[in-house]
Amino acid sequence: MNILEHYPALVKVELPGSAQQIYAMFIDDYKYQEAIWLLQLYGYFKEAACFEQWLQQYMSTANAVSQKVLGGGATSTYLVTLDNGITGVFKPKQYNPSANLNSEAAAYRLDQLLNLNIVPCTVIRKVHFFKQKGSFQYFVADAQLASSLEKEKQIKPATMLLLDFLMENRDRYAGNYMYIESLDKMLAIDNGWGLRGNGIVETIKGFCIDRRSWKQRWGQIYFPPNLKFEQIYYFKLRDLKKSIVSETFTSLIGTVATNKLLERQKKVLDALSQAYL
Repeated sequence: MNILEHYPALVKVELPGSAQQIYAMFIDDYKYQEAIWLLQLYGYFKEAACFEQWLQQYMSTANAVSQKVLGGGATSTYLVTLDNGITGVFKPKQYNPSANLNSEAAAYRLDQLLNLNIVPCTVIRKVHFFKQKGSFQYFVADAQLASSLEKEKQIKPATMLLLDFLMENRDRYAGNYMYIESLDKMLAIDNGWGLRGNGIVETIKGFCIDRRSWKQRWGQIYFPPNLKFEQIYYFKLRDLKKSIVSETFTSLIGTVATNKLLERQKKVLDALSQAYL
């Protein structure tokens, strides 16, 4: 299925210079998430939103035609290809607590609500190769792990710091965020440790990879009040109503984790209010 056959408006997009060729290449190579990010970069927000909605639906329902072990992390992960060439990272539900499918999907929903656009499309679904349902995240094939970059290029963008603070994500290191050169963009992957209820990190401290002390873990969740990022993100966060947060996240991550998210939203707004008001 070619996206352009269903959304002719995307054919009429005219990007400046070489960006038009890059956009066409993305479409031809089934790199739909990359094409969406490119549209957003050049202000085609309506077209990008339509495209993103289609991608969410397709990743949720399309037939899987192949799978292979991906590896490289603490959890069982697989590269699954759908019937139109889209590939994604599938993490079936498993005992390892870092493979939390609800947290992975919730991180993407938070990213979308704030228009941060750094988390690849992530859905929860069943894939017939596996007994358990799991999280299925769009695979950005051309992205590099930050750990493969020179130290001075591993700087996390302000949007990623904001996302991790709101999620209370204590596991963002150079092995779980990526850089895609064609878009000059950092991406947040492996978000399974975020958006948890009370006590989850302490409970599983001795399991798997998280063996840091409470102070060490908490130190990674500091949000500097003087952090500089575009005003639009502050206003997006300010205008995100409690009812929307509750409706979006309670059924996915539970009441406790949702309330913690609301508390952290208020902390960020309090910290930044003097800068933007």
